[in-house]
Amino acid sequence: MATTKSKSRKRKAPANTSPTPPPQQPSHPNPPTLALPSSATHSPPRTRPRKASSPKPKATTAKAAPSTSKGQPKPKRTTSTFPPPKQNPTTRPKAKADPVRHQLRFEILRTRSQLAERGFLPAPEALPAYITNLIAEHKWEKFCAIPKPAVALVAPAFYAALDPKYPDVVRVRGQSVPFSPDVINDLYGLRAPLEDEFALWRINPASIPYDAVLRAVAHPGSEWSISSSGHRTLLHSSLRPEASVWLAFIKCSLMPTTHDTTVSQTRLCLLYCILAGKKINVGKIIYEEIWKCFQKKGGKLFFPALITQICLAGNAAIGDDEELLRERINIDLVSIQRVATHCTPSTAPPKRHQPSSSQTTSANLPRTQHEQIMDRLAHLEEKQLTYFRYVQARDTALAKSLKRMAPRPIVDFPVFPQEVFARWADPEAPEDSSASEDDPEG
Repeated sequence: MATTKSKSRKRKAPANTSPTPPPQQPSHPNPPTLALPSSATHSPPRTRPRKASSPKPKATTAKAAPSTSKGQPKPKRTTSTFPPPKQNPTTRPKAKADPVRHQLRFEILRTRSQLAERGFLPAPEALPAYITNLIAEHKWEKFCAIPKPAVALVAPAFYAALDPKYPDVVRVRGQSVPFSPDVINDLYGLRAPLEDEFALWRINPASIPYDAVLRAVAHPGSEWSISSSGHRTLLHSSLRPEASVWLAFIKCSLMPTTHDTTVSQTRLCLLYCILAGKKINVGKIIYEEIWKCFQKKGGKLFFPALITQICLAGNAAIGDDEELLRERINIDLVSIQRVATHCTPSTAPPKRHQPSSSQTTSANLPRTQHEQIMDRLAHLEEKQLTYFRYVQARDTALAKSLKRMAPRPIVDFPVFPQEVFARWADPEAPEDSSASEDDPEG
């Protein structure tokens, strides 16, 4: 009898809890109606079915679950929570603007100088064949043209807005500007080559034909300068005239640098690819150089003219009355001839020797005008440094005396000795020379 009563009680439990499912039914067929419910109204329907009786709804879900898989709690969770918003894969990501960070970086970058690009075309005079033929072979008519004017404050704003999280877009003056190697190639009318041998050499330096590079860019008898880490360099004076001219273009428009004494291994390989007519991905090289310039904490900002054109193509707000950068002298025939005359073949550096007895009389000869100017500049620099030290001492004395001025009498300020500004005179010039008396500078 006791067992029958317990069974009857167990059977009666669902009858007592049968009125509870109706308020739970609207939640399943129409989930959007439950958007953002309040915690007070939504909590009671969830607690009661879990404690009292939820065998029937669980049985229905358990029957539907084995049809696909037995242990999958994810469908149950998705029914009670809303799905995340769908994202359109075709939309381009937009860079998030950080006004405070951008403004701080802009104030720092605007003080740095900028290295403007240079070009060959259009030239008033006929250029050498080793320039015009390579321009036609690489199809660089637009890339080697004289760059358009660059706005002074656009490049600092561009570098200040660069963000590694968004490598393909830059937020410049409230506008998302596309920035990628393809964008750079499109501005120059170029296409990315299928085989980029220069990129393979940068990945695997062991595959570089160093002997062929040295024969193509340097004078006969030149040798590599190999560092302890295995990096190879070459003196700028040992380059051929045509290689030196193209290196001047590389150092400002393709792989910028301000170093003139030696040439790095990477630039020599790039120079060899240009002279040999190999395919080069110009947009990729410039894209990587801009990011390298972004990572530097000092130095000049590169590609101001190109960055101005990128921002104009991206509809950035650039006024017509903004200040422009000073245009650089392009690589014309005069500069080409000057570079060619300085690139003379030299197998070994000149050795310094002691002057012979016949050459000792040359030391007693009067100095040239250039040496006199250098001595005068050194004298002026020494006087200027002395004056700066005096100003610093004077400011320190003023600051200390002003603190004690009110209760005490004014102390004597230091007086600058006028003997420091002595008249400069050439020690080798005669005392009664008229040139020193008529000199207005002192």
